[in-house]
Amino acid sequence: MDINIAIDSNTWTYAIEAVRPEYDPSDDDFGLAPERIAILRIRFYGNLSIGIFPSVHAEIKKIGNEGYLKAHEQSNLFYYIRPPNDAPVNHEKERWINNRTHEFLCFHSGPKDCRITAEAEYYKLNGLLTCDEKFLRNLGDKTRGLLLKKPTQYWETLGVEPGSTPIISPAPPNPLYHKTWWRI
Repeated sequence: MDINIAIDSNTWTYAIEAVRPEYDPSDDDFGLAPERIAILRIRFYGNLSIGIFPSVHAEIKKIGNEGYLKAHEQSNLFYYIRPPNDAPVNHEKERWINNRTHEFLCFHSGPKDCRITAEAEYYKLNGLLTCDEKFLRNLGDKTRGLLLKKPTQYWETLGVEPGSTPIISPAPPNPLYHKTWWRI
């Protein structure tokens, strides 16, 4: 499967929180609810494969809450971007990603953010989604051919018309099956 866009760990967490049975956007933080809704709409309406890089997965594995970690691990909303276990280390790829990461570090103090941005560029993805304002402000205009956007901003670029039918939809027993807030 071709991966079109990737997400950072916070965006992954926001999506996981939005699929909880008790989640209601009207009870959510004013700034986060639209981002949670947008990431799900991108997945359901966008005909896009959304990927998670190994560096993002490693960050999520550091979650101390067992239930929270399990929710991330069992999520089937997104795809893991990783080489097969028996694939040899591609030193040229690693060197390129490390060099680009160091270039980004001149503009942004978050090494993990810089690494996933470099990975997304290396894989020639269309976009990288984050809700981190500092990340967006510092690296948003430093990428080459990669849209670094909030989920709401990326959703707008898709131009999906209101009333459109989702390309994929939650099925029972998914908590979103009976909810309408994610539909357009």
